[in-house]
Amino acid sequence: MWIPRDEHDIQLAIDEGNLAESHYLDAKASSGDTPGARAETARDLASFAIDGGVLLIGVAEDKQSRTFSTSPVPLKDLIEKIEQIAANRIDPPLDVRAREIPAESDPDHGYAAVEIPPSPQAPHMVDGVYYGRGERTRRRLSDAEVVRHHQARKREEDRLLALLHEEIERDPVPAASRQNGHLYLVAEPLSASRNVAQSLVRAPQQRLNNILHQSNYLPYPTVRDFAPGAPSMRGAMIRSRGAAFTSTQNGTRSITDAWEERGLSDVEFHEDGSIHAVVGRATDQWDRMSVSSQIEPQMVIFDGLCIAFAHRIIYWVTKLSEEVGYRGSWGLALGVNGLVGKSSYLFQQELWQQSGPVYDRDEYEEVTVASLDDLVNEPQAVAYRLVGGLLRGLGTDNRWAPEFTKTEEPAQ
Repeated sequence: MWIPRDEHDIQLAIDEGNLAESHYLDAKASSGDTPGARAETARDLASFAIDGGVLLIGVAEDKQSRTFSTSPVPLKDLIEKIEQIAANRIDPPLDVRAREIPAESDPDHGYAAVEIPPSPQAPHMVDGVYYGRGERTRRRLSDAEVVRHHQARKREEDRLLALLHEEIERDPVPAASRQNGHLYLVAEPLSASRNVAQSLVRAPQQRLNNILHQSNYLPYPTVRDFAPGAPSMRGAMIRSRGAAFTSTQNGTRSITDAWEERGLSDVEFHEDGSIHAVVGRATDQWDRMSVSSQIEPQMVIFDGLCIAFAHRIIYWVTKLSEEVGYRGSWGLALGVNGLVGKSSYLFQQELWQQSGPVYDRDEYEEVTVASLDDLVNEPQAVAYRLVGGLLRGLGTDNRWAPEFTKTEEPAQ
């Protein structure tokens, strides 16, 4: 996808006749100063959401001759205006990457190159109308096309659930032998080649080791110290589909006793870029202090640990994308079992002295699709999409709100 670096790139494309509106490129003289003009820009942005594309602002078109000319616009607040249009005039809001390109003769004027990645929520609509791209221009989508896109999204979600179920079936502890509920996570790049991460996962493992262990310094202190975590995992082990970091004594996906189950944390990075993880302490025994100062063992749900690993897999995904140069969307899935009849450990702490809501299902499963922009810039929102339903069902949603506020990247 062509994205100009400077004014020279734009002028060269015009002079050589290579700048032409297409399925992936459009040009506009301005982003618009009136509500109607801003709505037009919103329609143009939304039309690229299905397959991705670039909207170049500051380039005028002669419609009759289909020729283009530079028409630099004021750069002050230009990027902010474009981002506001994408966020406020399009439903659902659209993620865009907008960059200023100053004009050589006047740095206060110039152009905006707006990259629209393929959106996992496409199609998007403006003023109640869904838009897509034709061969050269935007067009309204028919009802049948919108239904097909929504059905495709549902198929993708079903496929992610199937991958999650495969991960649950691979649990190293047989269901009949489990003492605790387990946590499962899957992440998969949705438009990558089958060997996108081969060079990373089959190389000496210092880079993967750094990705894994840096995630232990999550900027969410209330949950990051839950055990097991990255410090409990041994160095990378070669496996059939990639490399693994594991807490197991023999380095394989198997354990020998209940104590090893409590500390189970096994993360695989596959050649196809996918990440698969199982954690053995989503529920565990908690020794609650009663009003009469007696110890009362209770089986509880460690929802904080589920939050920590939701944040961690998003961190692993963004760093892996950076390492291998993948810029597409990701599918993520999170599952927990062994929940029925238990409440959050928060309600068992001495100061609360409440029983708390009891979870009425044995399992929790959630899938979501996120663009790389979402994962990089709004990781807390994606994490909440994965685990928020569990928290609401446990009555701890408000308690954990600080763990989903925007903050800085983990400390190195």
